[in-house]
Amino acid sequence: MSSPCLCLAVPNATPFILTVQDSILLEQSQGFNILRQHLLENSCNEFCESHRSDSYDDLQAWVVMRDIMHALLAPIVALTNHATEIAKKYTKLERPSDVEFAFRSRGRNAFVWLQSFLAEDEEWCLSKACPGCVVQHALDAEFQLRLLVAACMLSREQGAEPTNGPTLPSFEFLLPSLRQTLAEDELWGPDYYEHVEQKAQDLTFGMKDLMRQCEKLEILMTPPTTPEPQSPFPSFSYFPDRRAFLKTTSKTVYPNVPTTAGMRVRRTKIAKVQAKMAKEEEAWLQSLLQAAWEVLNPVKFDLPSFPSIRRISIPNGP
Repeated sequence: MSSPCLCLAVPNATPFILTVQDSILLEQSQGFNILRQHLLENSCNEFCESHRSDSYDDLQAWVVMRDIMHALLAPIVALTNHATEIAKKYTKLERPSDVEFAFRSRGRNAFVWLQSFLAEDEEWCLSKACPGCVVQHALDAEFQLRLLVAACMLSREQGAEPTNGPTLPSFEFLLPSLRQTLAEDELWGPDYYEHVEQKAQDLTFGMKDLMRQCEKLEILMTPPTTPEPQSPFPSFSYFPDRRAFLKTTSKTVYPNVPTTAGMRVRRTKIAKVQAKMAKEEEAWLQSLLQAAWEVLNPVKFDLPSFPSIRRISIPNGP
């Protein structure tokens, strides 16, 4: 089956734009074409009522963007799962709230942030929903935007090890499209990209540091007397061999830990990050509602505060 044209110029059904040059780059990428075929055969390709259309071009536009986002986000899931397994082996601990201590500095911060994010949005990163819902969810909250921008930045890195097999291309070309999409979006506005870009840059540095620390831990856990050292885990190199981790379906499990009356519970770093993420989103939604209230009401009133606001999860496909 020949792949459809990947050029998503104006107008198209999605919020994103691909130039002709970007489309040619993707069409010439053997790794990306292999991934697209895999998603065509194994992923959700049914559209929900909101995104169903009689136009083949509109449907394909959503599918193309879904495939690009999967190529960016699925390796992040693989990195997090791999780092978790390495940390469990190194610390000999099982609880996700404890294994973070295998890492330090930026690497630990990125690891804890990714674990907190994937606890709710792993299925989105693995494209387990209507293609249109998957693409649209990228614009639903700042955390999704931060991870998507960071994944684009990370994809431009090149590994030190040569590879002979097909690889995924750099998706850095998507950043100008993201900037333009946010500038034209009524929710975000023209100045928001610079805000999220700095946070995405910090997350990118953290993920790169996490990869380096994983490699060091693998070396430390390799028996020194072995003539040909064999790592207890598959050699992990995100940059040249991302294709090997695009089919992952594993999910991080957070067990319920019982507590007894009077027991002092230590608040882990994961819990602190989750609380911080919730406060950030609540503050942003509060300011958004305040701005909308001021526009709609010429007389100024204080908008009542909302104690708890949760972001909307992406709907499942039919």
